[in-house]
Amino acid sequence: MFYRAESDQYIQEGVPFEIDETQYPSNWINLSTPEEKAAQGLQEVITVGERKDDRYYWVSEKLEGAELIITSTPKDFDTVKQMALDNLDHTAYTLFLPSDSMITRKAETGVDLKPEWSTFRDNIRLEVIVVRGQINNATTVDQIAAIVPNWPVSPDASIVVAEDPPIEPVDEN
Repeated sequence: MFYRAESDQYIQEGVPFEIDETQYPSNWINLSTPEEKAAQGLQEVITVGERKDDRYYWVSEKLEGAELIITSTPKDFDTVKQMALDNLDHTAYTLFLPSDSMITRKAETGVDLKPEWSTFRDNIRLEVIVVRGQINNATTVDQIAAIVPNWPVSPDASIVVAEDPPIEPVDEN
């Protein structure tokens, strides 16, 4: 986006516009040189501030001249903390769900769970303990926003391993 102070005008790339009764096509900004833009009094709008995750912050934008000012204000700490704990529990539940029938089958028929599934479920529980501790020990919204759980990968997930292409024989003739 560009700003023209003389007419207090914002111009978007890919949109036709008018300056001093002259019409410009939608591709003019993309095709023009920096000198041509400057000759029309166009300044590129720069972003000031950081757009943070709106799960944890109230994010607002305000255009002031050639600046797009972004303000990220932390949401209520207790609300964010509870949301993070709820999301943690929900994600763990979602990860457990595909293997819950295996637990039911074991309880009803005695058929053991495959070891990789038992390990997977144990690793989910361990990650919940670690992340719950991080959330409960956090004292700021920034600390909670920085927490990234390291969830285990399901034994059903297909892992693609890149292989070297086969070596073609060289024809010596």
